[in-house]
Amino acid sequence: MVSSSIISTLPLFALVSSRGHESPLGKLLTRCPVLLSDALVFFPAAIYFILVYCVHRGKKDASLWLLAMILLNPTLIVIDHEMKSLFFFVGLLAQYNCISLGFTVGVVVVVLAKHDLLASVLFSLVLNHKQMSAYFAPAFFAHLLGKCLKRKYPLLEVLKLGIAVVVTFVVMWWPYLYSVDAVMEVYFSELPPIYCPNP
Repeated sequence: MVSSSIISTLPLFALVSSRGHESPLGKLLTRCPVLLSDALVFFPAAIYFILVYCVHRGKKDASLWLLAMILLNPTLIVIDHEMKSLFFFVGLLAQYNCISLGFTVGVVVVVLAKHDLLASVLFSLVLNHKQMSAYFAPAFFAHLLGKCLKRKYPLLEVLKLGIAVVVTFVVMWWPYLYSVDAVMEVYFSELPPIYCPNP
């Protein structure tokens, strides 16, 4: 893992002087990880979703059309693949929305496949990756809670899902749990600047 102090010394990542820096290497360094994250997370999740959804619904002949609609979604192409620099403003900013959306699609697939424990672990990973996934949390929570309440031992089912979520969060936050200051630094780095306390 490369230290952040080493990265900040590179001209491409310098805090103030890198603004407006648009070398071909800089564009390559910001776009390739986005494409790689698509290939490793979003595309497999979308393909797996189409397979499970079409088998579950019995619509095998529509699978290619549905897959094309998901993978060629213009909003993902414009936002995650730097096309916005052609239309609105120039900048090197990768959003990595396809990682959280890929994991969210994976959660939907796992829910359709009736693997609730894995769904709670995956959605915990999604929440730890990007805050925008919190918009999906009430729907997944209500669905999984409703499924647990319909089972023979509902309290035990809810407890299993709760333990899975807590363990996933502890594993994800383990490197920062050595001090309250480290946790607060990570927490405030995720908030918009208007909510952050003054240093």
